[in-house]
Amino acid sequence: MTAQVTYNLSPDTFAAIDGGRVRAAGDFVAQITEMRQSNSNVYAAALKILANRAAGLHWMRWTSGRLTAEQVQDLVPRWPVDEERIVRLVSKGKQCHSSATGLIVARTIIAEVWPESIADLFFDGIGETSREFVGRDPRSLYTNTMINVNRGVVSRDSVQQSAQAIKAFNALVSGDSIGTLKKMKAAGVKIIKDRRTGKEIQQEYPPDRYPEVIQPAINISDKWLGNDDTRSIG
Repeated sequence: MTAQVTYNLSPDTFAAIDGGRVRAAGDFVAQITEMRQSNSNVYAAALKILANRAAGLHWMRWTSGRLTAEQVQDLVPRWPVDEERIVRLVSKGKQCHSSATGLIVARTIIAEVWPESIADLFFDGIGETSREFVGRDPRSLYTNTMINVNRGVVSRDSVQQSAQAIKAFNALVSGDSIGTLKKMKAAGVKIIKDRRTGKEIQQEYPPDRYPEVIQPAINISDKWLGNDDTRSIG
């Protein structure tokens, strides 16, 4: 038997070597991080969204494109997420029927503004843990809303669900009520009636904006979190 050894190939070459199955970003993430494939796939999907966001693309295009092996090598250290956290967010996603990818994206964006310990006041409190909270606590409302809206099926719209998680987090730290977690609307055209002529005309409307993370204050509202001293940040 004759064998050939070739050096210095591009990582993308493996797509042709693997006998028909094109390697996806999750495969590259698994090679770099040594995560289980199921977890690396979730992480890779989050990295693509974060990369498109960082590139300045509109939120409606954050899930477009494919990541190359070289891009993954750059993105993993840029937005590191350990496997234990991914497993925890996957579990939380199952409990409240939310996209685990969306939760990873939301937590990463929130952690750009707030300490991770503050971000986790929301993410550790959703799902089954939310039963501990009463009234209109955003963690409980978020969980119940996602369960009712998705009817037991995890939505694949990770960008929409990341936005909903950010809205709920904002309400948690500001002491506001989130009301209903409506999905962001894409751009479109609606039919309206001209008041002057009575004729129907088409009117374009812009897409909704992706929510901004509320900026840190000296003291976090104690409306939902209580007045524990650990809720304050300097």
